[in-house]
Amino acid sequence: MGVRFHPDSAAAILRAPQHELAGLTIGVDAVDAPLGRSLDGVRESARGDATAARAVTAVLDRLAIHTEPARIDPRVRRASDVIGRHRGRVSIDRLARHVGLTRRHLERRFQMLVGVSPKRLARIVRFQRALRVLERAGAGQRGTRTAMECGYADQAHFVREYRELAGCPPEAHLLRHAELNGFYAGR
Repeated sequence: MGVRFHPDSAAAILRAPQHELAGLTIGVDAVDAPLGRSLDGVRESARGDATAARAVTAVLDRLAIHTEPARIDPRVRRASDVIGRHRGRVSIDRLARHVGLTRRHLERRFQMLVGVSPKRLARIVRFQRALRVLERAGAGQRGTRTAMECGYADQAHFVREYRELAGCPPEAHLLRHAELNGFYAGR
């Protein structure tokens, strides 16, 4: 089971500078031993996914009640909400002014509480949208349509961004996606 946090929420629960955890795959017990023990207890006692989900939510809710207000920055929350609403298509300078911070201060707060810069989060959000658009688009128009719909300068910009964030070109991703769908669907 995985837990997906709002971009700035993991810092409130884990109490670690998020830039130190970005890109790592580690057990939660390595970051917060008591939380790790609580989640181990959930794993051992839960009888199915629905029960486990409710138990994990209860553990995280208990932690959230005891979270220090300083660990949640409403300006970072507002900025990440704006990035999401605008699907990653935002000016970081304008975003910083909107939340009442300098660009540099916003970048520092994001590094600490989100783990990436606001620009990087915006790129990731736009890329996630591009994945959905790409999978819906018809053959022959995929790259062009996706680039246009998601605000990339052109198809080449879209492909470069895709390679950097996914590690492969869009067509290779679509082939793997189709192979996995066929495998799991029994085709």
